[in-house]
Amino acid sequence: MTRTETAMQSLLAAATELAEARRHDSDTAEEWDGLERALTAAEEAAEPTYAFECGRFVRRSVYAGGRSCWEDRSLACDEEDIEIVAQTIEEYIDDDGRGWFVVDELVAPSGRTWMRCLVAVECLKRLGLLRERSLDNRLSTADGFTADAAIAAFRSEAGLPAA
Repeated sequence: MTRTETAMQSLLAAATELAEARRHDSDTAEEWDGLERALTAAEEAAEPTYAFECGRFVRRSVYAGGRSCWEDRSLACDEEDIEIVAQTIEEYIDDDGRGWFVVDELVAPSGRTWMRCLVAVECLKRLGLLRERSLDNRLSTADGFTADAAIAAFRSEAGLPAA
């Protein structure tokens, strides 16, 4: 099966799951997050790559048809994005009490787009501050996670001077 066929099957499955949850008036951020991830994967011709560049964490991707989108600012996050998203995670974990979250639950409280939150989460995962659970793209914090630790780790990895 090709990457495109697999992506389309995942998209159909996510849409079906969301539709079923909506029929029972029980849709949650998990279903919406799953649909957003599947839609993003279906639009891309290849797996995205991530790298630190010029003080930002950049997500590079090529859309189907060969159009590169790596210069799109929504696909990069800077220190401010990391700070806001990390603070949102701290507050969410404390307020929610369940110990896990999905990207979609960070969007409204952080004021960032879903894609920018995804890039920040990928950065924090690569810095060892977040872990992805095996179930439904759920994320949890690693030991020692704080917004301050996230900012310090980002600054260090991005080559920025210590605050």
